Amino acid sequence: MVTYVDIPYFADENGELAVVQDICPFSIKRIFYIYNVPKNMVRGNHGHINNKMLLIPVKGSCSIYYNNGFEKGTLKLESPSKGLILEPQDWHRLSEFSEDCVLLVLCSEKYNQEDYFFKEPNDKV
Repeated sequence: MVTYVDIPYFADENGELAVVQDICPFSIKRIFYIYNVPKNMVRGNHGHINNKMLLIPVKGSCSIYYNNGFEKGTLKLESPSKGLILEPQDWHRLSEFSEDCVLLVLCSEKYNQEDYFFKEPNDKV
């Protein structure tokens, strides 16, 4: 099940500072970010067996379609103060990247090709 997470931030005349501390419900073992995605490009189209992820749009925006067999929908990520947690079994597709989008992804597992599944789940309800 996908879950929004509020990311605490502090703002003053010097700018804004977002803090990812004590909000990630897993130990972080891998970090990557996606950027310079060509217009109309789709990324993802997979799910994970064990890996949990926290996605944070540090700049710009993108849309995330998810399906775990029990619920599905599309959510827009467009604020660096709001992240999205994808649980294992949440098949996902990322699209509609703004030209300036930088999507930070924090993972509970190191990269493991065997952790991926590519078939979108059938509805179970």
